[in-house]
Amino acid sequence: MNKSDINQAIQNGYSFKLWTYISRSLDTFQKIPLLYIGYTFIFLFTHIFSGLVPFVSILIGIVISYPLIMGYYLGTNLFLEHKSKELGNFFKGFDYVGPLALLYLVTLMITLVPFIIFGYFVLQRYLSGDYFLEDFMSLISEALFSTKGALIVFSFLLLEMYLYLTTRWAPLLIVFYNYKPLDALITSFKMVNKNFFPHLLYILVIIVLSFIGIAAFIIGLVVTMPLIFIIDYFAFADVTNLENRQSEIDELGREVS
Repeated sequence: MNKSDINQAIQNGYSFKLWTYISRSLDTFQKIPLLYIGYTFIFLFTHIFSGLVPFVSILIGIVISYPLIMGYYLGTNLFLEHKSKELGNFFKGFDYVGPLALLYLVTLMITLVPFIIFGYFVLQRYLSGDYFLEDFMSLISEALFSTKGALIVFSFLLLEMYLYLTTRWAPLLIVFYNYKPLDALITSFKMVNKNFFPHLLYILVIIVLSFIGIAAFIIGLVVTMPLIFIIDYFAFADVTNLENRQSEIDELGREVS
C-alpha cells in the first residue's frame, strides 16, 4: 500500500481530531456491539489463562499480545470497508504473527530499559551499604518511597507513557502498510512526535475510560476497552489516509474486473 501519505504526515504535520475520532468510535461500536464485547471477553480470558503459567506466559505473550490487540483494528477496518460482521475478522492479526512477535520483543526490550536503570539504582544502594539479603526488600521500599526514589519512579512512568504513545502505531504500520518491525517503530516514533501534544489527550481518554470500566464492576471494561482501540484506529486511519487509500484500491479492483 502507498506510503506517501505517511511521509507527508511526517514532513508536513497533520491535525489530530480527537473528538471526531471519539464520535465515530461510539457510532461504530453501536453498530456491532456484540462483536466487540464478545471479542473482548475472549481477549481478557486469553490473557488471564495465559498468565497462569510462569515463564511460559512470557513466551505466549510474545506470540499473542500484538495479534490480539490488532484484532480490534482489523475487525473495525473490515467492518467499515466491507461491512463484514464476522468474529473471525478479529483474529486476522495472527496472519502477521511473525513480524508482530518480533516487534513485541523489540518494544519489550526498549520498555524494560527504565526498569533496568531503576534496578541498577537499587543494587548500587545495596552494594554500598551493610545490607543483608533479608533487608533487600526494605531497601527497595526505602528507594521507592524516598523523595528521590519517588521522583525516579515518576520519571520512569512518564518515560513509559511516552514510549507507549510513540510506538503504539508500529503494529498498525506492519499490518496495514507492510512495514518491517524496526522501520515501523521508527516511523511510528516520527509520526507521533510530529504532533505529540494532542496524543497526550488520547492518554487522558484511556485513563478516563479505564476508570469507568473498572468502576462499573470490571464488566464495563468489555465496553470501554474496545472504544480505546477504535478511537486509536480512527486516529491512525485519518493521519495515514488509510480509508481513502483502501477505497481507491477497491475502486481500481472493480474497474479491472
